[in-house]
Amino acid sequence: MSDPNYPIIQLCFTEEKMDLIMKDKEYLKKLKRRYNSIGFVILIIGFIFLSMSLGLFVKENMYKKNGITITATVLTKKVLYGKSTQYVIYYRFITKEGITLEGSDDSNINIWRSLNAGSKLPVQYISSYPSFNRIAYHRNNEFGVIFLFLFGLIVIAAGVYVFITGQSIARDGILTEAMVTSSKTDNFLIFLKIGCIKYTYNDSNGKSYMGKKRMNYKFTANWRIGDRCKVCYDRKNPNNHLLVRHYLT
Repeated sequence: MSDPNYPIIQLCFTEEKMDLIMKDKEYLKKLKRRYNSIGFVILIIGFIFLSMSLGLFVKENMYKKNGITITATVLTKKVLYGKSTQYVIYYRFITKEGITLEGSDDSNINIWRSLNAGSKLPVQYISSYPSFNRIAYHRNNEFGVIFLFLFGLIVIAAGVYVFITGQSIARDGILTEAMVTSSKTDNFLIFLKIGCIKYTYNDSNGKSYMGKKRMNYKFTANWRIGDRCKVCYDRKNPNNHLLVRHYLT
């Protein structure tokens, strides 16, 4: 005699499983939107650094091609305290067209100490834009400009990678169960604590992979060795994956 409760038990299991599937799909949608946002923010940051480097490069090039050096009169000098100490000199100069302008620029401490109100100082301005002026010996750090440019390119590449990878996995990835193998808190840069969990999962061919996720160390306590979680991995490269859900045991 068959168990009359069996169909009900089977139905309940199916509904529970379907509920988890729907939650996984909904979470994947949220994850996709999150990666879109993260990728977009990273791209903006990259373009900001790229724009800064290009702006400095163009400005320096204008000084080289159209810069005019003349003698200015020091008006006053100040020390500005902040993240770094700046020794600023304020000056007045007259352009070759007879226009009187005032400007300011930071200098090294030795030159700053050697000057007083009324002292003469060589300054350089761009002939077509006299409001762009500086102390004549002041040069933008070419290494710094190159660093900003390369850093901007790297950040943009990272943004594109995050955007494409997140989109691809969230859209066409394969969901599978994983198991937590490690949950701990590491000291990052000595004074900063960061949590890290590690887990293993198998692809459709049964090959095992290991993944990890860093998080706020306060949340690490919620993850225990043996906990089940779910990941979504790339069909073409199962090493690329996203952590989808955490099931407490």
